[in-house]
Amino acid sequence: MENKNAPQDLNAMHVYDLRDYARFIGVRSPTLYRKADLIIAINQIEQGTVLPYKPKVILGRKPRRKVQERTYITKKSMKMLRQENLSLVKENRKLVDTLMSVYGIVKGILKPH
Repeated sequence: MENKNAPQDLNAMHVYDLRDYARFIGVRSPTLYRKADLIIAINQIEQGTVLPYKPKVILGRKPRRKVQERTYITKKSMKMLRQENLSLVKENRKLVDTLMSVYGIVKGILKPH
């Protein structure tokens, strides 16, 4: 069972993010696991050796917050996003410089004598 949102390196993830991901794929009570055991449980569900946990109908009070679905980004895609962001910042600086020079020219033309 291959998940498109699956993080590449589970060991590098913070334990809280790992728990959120474990809830997302169906690990039962991920807060009871230590990090290493949680990684094993995640891998078992991803490989299909263990079926994901599906909670029963919740009776009583609704949960205070909903678990948000997260998109997990690989290190490679994060690096590409940073590079793209840097190139956009450089383009924006060029545009600001151009606008400032045009503003200076227009201000000089419209300056009252």
